[in-house]
Amino acid sequence: YGATEVVLNTSNKKFITNNVIKSTNIPNLNDYPILVTLHDIGLNSHMCFSRFFSQLRINFPQHLLNDLVILHLNIPGVHYDSDTIKEDDLIKKNGIIIEDLIPFYHKLLHTEFQIDRYICMGVGYGSYFWSYYATHYPYAIVCAILFGVTSRAVGWLEWAKYLIGPYHEHTYIDNYIDRWFGSINVSSSINNDLFQYYREEIYKLNQTNIQYMLCGYMKRIDITHLLEKMTDMPIFLGFGDNTFHETEATHYQSSLKSSNHTTWFRLPSSGILLTEHRTHQLMEPLKLFLNGLGYYRQLGGITKL
Repeated sequence: YGATEVVLNTSNKKFITNNVIKSTNIPNLNDYPILVTLHDIGLNSHMCFSRFFSQLRINFPQHLLNDLVILHLNIPGVHYDSDTIKEDDLIKKNGIIIEDLIPFYHKLLHTEFQIDRYICMGVGYGSYFWSYYATHYPYAIVCAILFGVTSRAVGWLEWAKYLIGPYHEHTYIDNYIDRWFGSINVSSSINNDLFQYYREEIYKLNQTNIQYMLCGYMKRIDITHLLEKMTDMPIFLGFGDNTFHETEATHYQSSLKSSNHTTWFRLPSSGILLTEHRTHQLMEPLKLFLNGLGYYRQLGGITKL
């Protein structure tokens, strides 16, 4: 694999990012099952999915993993050692707006990688992005694996926690840790090593760019009325019960016209970063979900949906 520089065109500005990985040794990606991921605020793809895919290699059938193509998308400016995004008045005011990223990533996947259809996986920010993306391009998504999903605009409590809270008893890092792992676990000092790892890792990212990403996420719009476009799409919803996203996931499913294609997975005493915090518990439900969609070994290859 080799890195390539990609220019991100948005309605506001041109960003430069150099963290898109393009395969150079796979002749036709559409011959393989494809999984595309997007991370949560305050993270990059490595911090959000590294433990998950390490565990995947242990628990999933090797023939499936050998044929599976995985593409990790990073929001501009959150990869390690990233320079600060060149700002203008619109970026200072609005941050990195999700609506601006949707046509860019669609062009990247369908023009640069020439991919027709793929599985999407997201956590938090990534789950909202893929939900919004699927309402624009439902034909492109085979199925969605979403952790900590929401379809509603930011509420007052969330707004206060992330934009006002850091000036009071919590730092914004503490708010992220609570979001990812659940406040009960953090206050009880369980998994202190894991929490400390993320506190250290987040400081390795460009803090200004993280705030741009957070600011854009706080300006997200309500897409509940658009979810009917995803009615026939198989969806795996994972969430922890120690986060407001449990209520959001309930609202999300009830907004779909039919829940026949939706699989729920709820874990106690958890936040939304199940891919890193509850990795072992995710393996069997995901295997059953993908098996139900027809991914199995047949005649030397993986069956396509």
